[in-house]
Amino acid sequence: MEIRKMKAAELDQNITLGEFAFQFELSSEQREDRRKMIKPENIWVAVENKEIASKLTIIPSDIYIAGQIMKMGGISGVATWPEKRRSGLVRELLRSALEDIKERGCDVSLLYPFSFSFYRKFGWELFADAKTWTLSSHQLPEPLPLEKGSIFRVKQKAGAVLQPIYKKWAVSYTGAVIRDKQWWDYMVLKRKTGEIAVFKNKQGEDRGYIIYKVKEQKMDVKEFIWLDEEARTALWSFLAQHDSMITEVEMKPAVDDPSRFLLPDSRITEKRESYFMARIVNMTSFLEKYPLNLKEGEELNLKIEDDFCEWNQGFYSLENVDGSIHIRFFPGRSEHEGLELNIQTAAAVFMGYISARQAWESGRIKGTKEQADLLNSGVSPMEPFIYDFF
Repeated sequence: MEIRKMKAAELDQNITLGEFAFQFELSSEQREDRRKMIKPENIWVAVENKEIASKLTIIPSDIYIAGQIMKMGGISGVATWPEKRRSGLVRELLRSALEDIKERGCDVSLLYPFSFSFYRKFGWELFADAKTWTLSSHQLPEPLPLEKGSIFRVKQKAGAVLQPIYKKWAVSYTGAVIRDKQWWDYMVLKRKTGEIAVFKNKQGEDRGYIIYKVKEQKMDVKEFIWLDEEARTALWSFLAQHDSMITEVEMKPAVDDPSRFLLPDSRITEKRESYFMARIVNMTSFLEKYPLNLKEGEELNLKIEDDFCEWNQGFYSLENVDGSIHIRFFPGRSEHEGLELNIQTAAAVFMGYISARQAWESGRIKGTKEQADLLNSGVSPMEPFIYDFF
């Protein structure tokens, strides 16, 4: 079995395996579009007798983590023919992909798992949830005409219109993808089809938008993004203007959206699901970029366990010296004293899914309470959230 990058001549094999594994069938037009989008250098394959037995795709992008931009190598399209499953092929593909992602200068990797326990074995950990609200049209706020600002629909070059709003919103969430034109065109607008409505305030600034679809008396709100209370209220009022043509609304809000509390009838249905996983690919580089809040003279010591990406394993000393964080790294097993945690817990804590205090109290972090408190106060309070899927 050969583990390597896919060759251009194997493109159709790759598509066929994807169709079988994920149970869909592309039309001729869709297949041609897929051929144009696929970049062989982003696909790792396991090949036997000139046939692809297993494959995965790297999705390169940038994301926000605690307000900082970090390079991300997403993992997607992991698939194996049934007769080749449980033979360790995915493990070898993931190992090669992570080495590739590290060489590209990426700090983290994100993926949507078919199994959380499976990917935890390789260092990924749950870091973001998704929420869905379901409410009847009678639970919408009273539809009121806009006294300030206006709502306009977007049909052409939607990504260019939405990008400035999205960018201001996304920087406040750990895990949010930094969308470029290609991402908007193929990863967002091609998948989240429907209507796009934007709120513009009286100063002429675009301050919020929704992507939604109405079908069979049901409204499906796929993105609901607002930058201030005026925009939030205006967009809810706009949704309520559809009350005569819908009986139900299903909305996917950000995890910290307060609208449920602010609705006149808050007894709506909320479903919260585990969504994306994250992995720290290069711990040293990640810590160099992370805005750790340590006071002058404070020192945080971490002992990171990572058996799958051994370059992360070791002792990290982080100290605030003259207002900047100095990092010393001692690779391998260390006798130094520090908080002991594996790479999975490190991702969950630094990306805000659980607090260091919760991880310490549950035994996921071992060490002194003083060091655990120092990590707890040093981590960014930003919420983890991602609107995208890959």
